[in-house]
Amino acid sequence: MLRLSELVRSYEAHTGEIEVVGWIKTARESKNVGFIELGDGSCFKNVQVVYETNNINPNITKQLNTGTAIGVKGELV
Repeated sequence: MLRLSELVRSYEAHTGEIEVVGWIKTARESKNVGFIELGDGSCFKNVQVVYETNNINPNITKQLNTGTAIGVKGELV
């Protein structure tokens, strides 16, 4: 698990799959893609999570509200 403050300090050092946890600041979805702004409180910056909506159960995405705590694994780009 990676804190966002560590990610901000050494962005280039983190390649491949990473895992971040935090609280949802904002979440929105279009037809094919969803966006989550995620913060963990370790710094003022947030990370944007982008996901394909057809890869996630719609019942789960309905629960992605502001303040919800989640963990995300994926590739940092």
